[in-house]
Amino acid sequence: MPESRDYVRDYVDEVGAAIHEAAHACAALYIGVELQYANITETDTRWGSVQLAEDNGPFDADKARKYIFVTACGVLAEGIFYLPQGGAKSDFRGIEKYLRLDIISDPHRARRDLMWGARSFVLKHQHQILRVAQELQNHGRLDGSAVSKIYHGQEKVFFTAEFINATKELEKRFDEEMAARHISRDEKTGMYLDYFDVFADSNFAAEAEKVYGECPADSKN
Repeated sequence: MPESRDYVRDYVDEVGAAIHEAAHACAALYIGVELQYANITETDTRWGSVQLAEDNGPFDADKARKYIFVTACGVLAEGIFYLPQGGAKSDFRGIEKYLRLDIISDPHRARRDLMWGARSFVLKHQHQILRVAQELQNHGRLDGSAVSKIYHGQEKVFFTAEFINATKELEKRFDEEMAARHISRDEKTGMYLDYFDVFADSNFAAEAEKVYGECPADSKN
């Protein structure tokens, strides 16, 4: 989200926030993590959030990997859906936090594998993510069961012209932001380098701060 608190979020921003949170929510369902809700409620530090169910069991490597995967799907959604960069900055912090817990034997490999898995998931499940995002934008908040029905195709979702136009405007804004940074699309694929290419071999938190500025430690997306 923009650094200035004077910035007023518009409909296109809401759609971008909904897509980001929908990616987190769908990822949680995909790997079997219980989802309580997803919302796009705006606060001083975020444009939305997802809440996973409390798990009182031991926090082991398997659980850390699941949390990293869910978090990374929001990160990768930004490049794949051309979302305004900024929503992922606290996600980078979350990923790095879990990797520093010394419960994953090979953090470097885990980072690469989980980011690659997140990228593949978002690419393969774009339509489900967009369906959840459309309903999340409509209602502002969806509980876990509602997200599950949409994700699994048990509830029909009809995309509005306004939503579709917003996704096109997001891409336009993304192009303008990349042009301002002198970053161009790949001539062969028509794609930009995404977060996997840029950050997979580096320290997420440090590199994210170069792009976004200082990331608030208590900020969550």
